[in-house]
Amino acid sequence: MLNCGIAAGQSPEEVEEVDRKTEIPGRSPQLGWTLALGAGYFIQTKSAEPTDHPSILGGFAMWAENGSYVYGAGGNFHLMKDRLRIKAGAGYADIRYRYYGRGDGQNQLPFSVDILQEMPLYFAQGLWNVWGRWYVGLGYLGGEVDTRVKITLNNPNLPDSVRLDIGALTVPFEFDSRDHEQFPRHGWLIDGRATFYSDS
Repeated sequence: MLNCGIAAGQSPEEVEEVDRKTEIPGRSPQLGWTLALGAGYFIQTKSAEPTDHPSILGGFAMWAENGSYVYGAGGNFHLMKDRLRIKAGAGYADIRYRYYGRGDGQNQLPFSVDILQEMPLYFAQGLWNVWGRWYVGLGYLGGEVDTRVKITLNNPNLPDSVRLDIGALTVPFEFDSRDHEQFPRHGWLIDGRATFYSDS
């Protein structure tokens, strides 16, 4: 959903800024017609080397025919001559769909249940260039998922909604020898992470 380009700066001290937008329609059996919008903002100093990675700011939004919607924003920053890499973002989703059960035919319901889920999510991580093209860092993933049915429950023994809290520390690592982050012609990208979740 993010597009990119290159713009010329006015002077070595000025910053090159590139703004690209795109929109994608689609259709889902659960959500109906959908429209997704995305925008990216690429920033790179003119004095940077051709192999330097630009920093990126971006945002997105999705709307569906059944009333569901999603939106969020984030950034990917290459700082201190790419010795420090920071990624961060936050988003919110309000998803509505019909639930018929799960698994094989024995678990299928003879009717559907309208489900509403609200999900604020956010993350942040920083990586430091420890040696050569290797990066190691620390991050955090957080949010919650609030699930409820689209009917009024008159049973006091049943909760109106079920909430799942998400919280995790991450230890990401990367080996990145690519000549360009978005359009690499050669090089390797090896990345992974260890994730440590807290009790929800």
